[in-house]
Amino acid sequence: MKHFQILQKLYEEGSLSYSKIPQKLREELIEEDLISIEFLSASRRKIVAKEGFFEYFKKVEKVKKAQSRADLAKEGIDTKQKHIAPQDGLYIAGSGIINGIDLSLIEEGALFLKNIPLLDSNALVVGVENFENLIEHKKQRYLFAQDQSYYFVFRNKKMMELLSKVNNEVVYFGDFDLAGIAIYETSIYVANPKAEFFIPENIEQILRDFGSSKLYSNQINRYKNLKSSNVKIQNLIDLIHKYQKGLEQEFFITDP
Repeated sequence: MKHFQILQKLYEEGSLSYSKIPQKLREELIEEDLISIEFLSASRRKIVAKEGFFEYFKKVEKVKKAQSRADLAKEGIDTKQKHIAPQDGLYIAGSGIINGIDLSLIEEGALFLKNIPLLDSNALVVGVENFENLIEHKKQRYLFAQDQSYYFVFRNKKMMELLSKVNNEVVYFGDFDLAGIAIYETSIYVANPKAEFFIPENIEQILRDFGSSKLYSNQINRYKNLKSSNVKIQNLIDLIHKYQKGLEQEFFITDP
């Protein structure tokens, strides 16, 4: 929450130097009659917390700690006081059983979980970039080992948390363009150094015949200096520059 640390310091110390509180915040607190200004000299002033400020801060602290809109409502606080996205969580599909639910029975959909579940340690975890690839996971199953159970997981903050905790085999199945590689290098690999960037064996032919020049031109200025210490990934970067094309992962969604 913006300015929380400043408010906390004022709560703990009772007063702060005038310059320590941003003008807009200072004006808001004065308008609500929560602080006063004390002149120490002609050029020195300090902010002093009034009695009402301490009750005000306790409410601010509750908003800061709230994990759900229900938490706010139970404290009698307007649920709009804090942006809480209940849809933030893990979106997962595939095979196997999670929390008693057989994922293979879910057709063209995915399971949403607020917290990270216990995964089958022998299953392959496939990180994907968009919802279409997530819900159509069965149409991309052919890309991976057929004798191994698997989870497709949508890339968001919760997936990154999952990747940092699991010991499963992990592959990142993103777009085959410069931005997709950059996401892997700066995000996926950082969360899980064992995670591999998935590259089909025939990627050169597919990129050459079906890649998008527009995708490349939209990204080249930002990622023109992109390099990788991974030989396979650097080879993909070289191919992208060679054909001046990129390929989105939806290309691989195919009816069985």
